Amino acid sequence: MPQFLINTGLPENSAEVFLSKEESRHLKVLRYKKKDKVKLFDLKGNRYEGEIKDFSQGAAIVKVLGKLENPPKKVEIKIYLPFVEKGAFEFMLRHCTEAGADIFVPLEMEYSQKNFIPDVLERKERLGKIILSSVKQCERPDIPFSAPADCFEKVLSLGENFVLLSRDGTEERSLKPAEVAAETGEKISLLVGPEAGFSRKELALAREKKAVFMDLGPYILRTQTAAVAACAVIRALKWSDPPAGPLE
Repeated sequence: MPQFLINTGLPENSAEVFLSKEESRHLKVLRYKKKDKVKLFDLKGNRYEGEIKDFSQGAAIVKVLGKLENPPKKVEIKIYLPFVEKGAFEFMLRHCTEAGADIFVPLEMEYSQKNFIPDVLERKERLGKIILSSVKQCERPDIPFSAPADCFEKVLSLGENFVLLSRDGTEERSLKPAEVAAETGEKISLLVGPEAGFSRKELALAREKKAVFMDLGPYILRTQTAAVAACAVIRALKWSDPPAGPLE
């Protein structure tokens, strides 16, 4: 069930809210009707359960039944995405939002597809709508933040908890996702390479900065597939409490 946006936080003691005409139109497209239950969220990380009371002048009136509990967030995932063609970039935004990414940063690298850089930077409004649509679909309480574009060398100097999606690291630092989840803290910065991969210079700089290299398995993944897989597996491993002892 998708959730629907209310533009302001729910006022105290408010029993009813009016959805925007755009959200109300979406309700009708999905064939919601009076007395149907709906889920609502605001821009402050709150989610509510409601019941459609009526439609008036194109706007839905929803009776708020109560506040919904949000799942605990045990890790903040920042993901640096390479410039790729617009369809692939939109795929990463859409599905990494569903997989739990918190911050998106477009990243210019040596093997980035330079001709796609202006295309991505000029589509901020559309990209924002894609992220919001995914938030509604996956029922997460918050909207990921889109940061300005940056370059690889500058980013590596920030001293973040970097994890490169690459099998090209030294053997002792090429870890499986479960090992990465166990060894990292509450903030992880994933670096996704372009289709041609990271350059030798970039890999050397990453080793120098003590970045962790994560191996996603024996097969070569497309850039957009690797980005989504990494977000999903890290979020799942961090969300689940480790077993108390060995499995029988």
